Amino acid sequence: MNDGKVAKWERQVKVPLVVNGAKVCTMIPDFLVTDFRNKQTYVEVKGWPTPIWRLKVKLFRALFPDAAYVVITSKEALAL
Repeated sequence: MNDGKVAKWERQVKVPLVVNGAKVCTMIPDFLVTDFRNKQTYVEVKGWPTPIWRLKVKLFRALFPDAAYVVITSKEALAL
């Protein structure tokens, strides 16, 4: 994000995770934040990382290696 300046944010945008033309699952991060330079960052707020979420994150990062993806844990949220 650009020095905290947000142009737009969306809640729970669905991201289809497709491998070899087959939809495996859908990842729904908490927010999609767009800054004024049109850079997008997916933001996930997690209290506890579940096994399914971990698998979806690995698949997301493999399919979209250049996508910005930030995870905020409950410990980090308390520090804000």
